[in-house]
Amino acid sequence: KDSKAPDAFLVATAELLKHAPKHIHLEVRAKKSSIRRISNVNHDRFHQGLMLLGRADYHGEMFWEPYRDWLMSQEEEYVTLGSIKCNKTDETTKKITEFVEGFGFENSFLMALLIGAEEQHKACREWGIMRLVGENLYIPHNQTYIIPIRMAFQAQSRLDEKNNEFLDELRRIRDQSKLTKHPRDFICVAKTPSIDKRYVLSRMNTHVLWLPEEYERESRRINGHFWGEGETRDIIRKLMNGKQEAHNLVLSIAQANLQYLKSDKVKRCRVKFACALALTTRVSQSTSWMSNNSNADGVKQFILDLGDYWRNELLTKTDRQLGIDVDEDKSFFDDDDDDEEDDDDEMSRSRRALYHLLGLRAKALSPFKLDWEPVNSRKRKQSPTSVTDMEKAHLETER
Repeated sequence: KDSKAPDAFLVATAELLKHAPKHIHLEVRAKKSSIRRISNVNHDRFHQGLMLLGRADYHGEMFWEPYRDWLMSQEEEYVTLGSIKCNKTDETTKKITEFVEGFGFENSFLMALLIGAEEQHKACREWGIMRLVGENLYIPHNQTYIIPIRMAFQAQSRLDEKNNEFLDELRRIRDQSKLTKHPRDFICVAKTPSIDKRYVLSRMNTHVLWLPEEYERESRRINGHFWGEGETRDIIRKLMNGKQEAHNLVLSIAQANLQYLKSDKVKRCRVKFACALALTTRVSQSTSWMSNNSNADGVKQFILDLGDYWRNELLTKTDRQLGIDVDEDKSFFDDDDDDEEDDDDEMSRSRRALYHLLGLRAKALSPFKLDWEPVNSRKRKQSPTSVTDMEKAHLETER
């Protein structure tokens, strides 16, 4: 019998989530000084967002400027911008991002686009919020409460105009893909590392990797495993103690997820790709589990197996099979000043972004070798262009 008591933090969050109502309203608040910084608002999206997310006690014109002036006339230091309906198991930072984009504020809230699994934990700590919406709420006697979340915006003048044009075009392509059978999302990968935390995205310095809709779900599932979701309190406690037993467990979880995505249980190529990318990202974001592990041979073999799977299986597939293809406005990207791209005409921009990202992940896993790159990586398969080939690829993807 384990004599160690479970961590109070884990017990408290589990109990809060258990007793939280199924649906909760997340109320977003900001300082007046922060609200003044919001500029270059997407007015079409704001008009729709105000009806869905705005305050019910506002009765003025449906434009940002009068709504901002009304907010600034409130007496409170922190003013409620609006609220968004959530399920209790939704990730808090992603609902905040959805709120920001729904209002058309994303150009003043760059973090919403860049946030990932590790950044979510950091943001939660910095903002004083829990990862899941239902973990933020205490409900005595089944009363109804709204969760207030405080956030900040940055001045539009700090962001490059071309950056806004770049992001708006990517969001337009993403939103257009959602009208098809295979919606896409995207992540931005810097071509060269930057020490500037307010890194400005542009066509010149950023690769864009398009992702299948399955990626978000698989990323959430895999990261949940590493956080101990669905495990016993003893396993969760061991994962959080930062000692060698935690690192040994991380290896076991990583090995299990790799075997799962390689198995017949995962049928679709897009899902296998989503699993592999989420797993590769997770194990390379924090690498202390590799150095302080009692099974060094196991770590080495896992990384070799992961690289083999990328090289010999996933990267032999077409863009369409992986779910990284998308219809781009090529004229929008024509001024990319990248000599490497001129030599790589057979490779799509999205695949170049994937290769660049895998290269960064491989460096993070050093001194272990993630040998992911195909021998002849400059002659990759493009997404099919003829109707017949597209139909064949679609059938093959759906198998």
